[in-house]
Amino acid sequence: MKLELAADSSAYDASKHLLYVASGGEEGKMEHTMINIVDTNEQKRVADIVVDSKNIEAMALEQHGSRLFVNIRDRGEVGVIDREKRTVLSTWSLGGSQGNTPLALDEANHRLFVVSRKPAKLLVLDSDSGKAITSLPSAPIADDMFRWR
Repeated sequence: MKLELAADSSAYDASKHLLYVASGGEEGKMEHTMINIVDTNEQKRVADIVVDSKNIEAMALEQHGSRLFVNIRDRGEVGVIDREKRTVLSTWSLGGSQGNTPLALDEANHRLFVVSRKPAKLLVLDSDSGKAITSLPSAPIADDMFRWR
């Protein structure tokens, strides 16, 4: 199936059999990033969400809600997307931290973990409000992160 150029990060909603794939952006020679939504049962692209960013990295989706969190790397923000309405609900600033690449969600404890590269920090946010809870030093070029269940 055809997606935008430069497909990269993805997240899978196993309950609805939907795959969310970030594509386009700077590497795809686009002024924005598309989150292509693929129905894995039908094996077809069913919708897109446009995000005002040239570089989206990691994604994390709620299992018991409809939100999808994405790192808006080029603006030092986290985007909060409603998967049902297929719109960006809000963006949360990371207070000057840039190069936010890894992202992981602890849904049960309402925590979103984001790692920035400039400066190298692990940021812990309240996943309901986006408010910073704490930050800790991190490796300088962290590329991925997973929540162990």
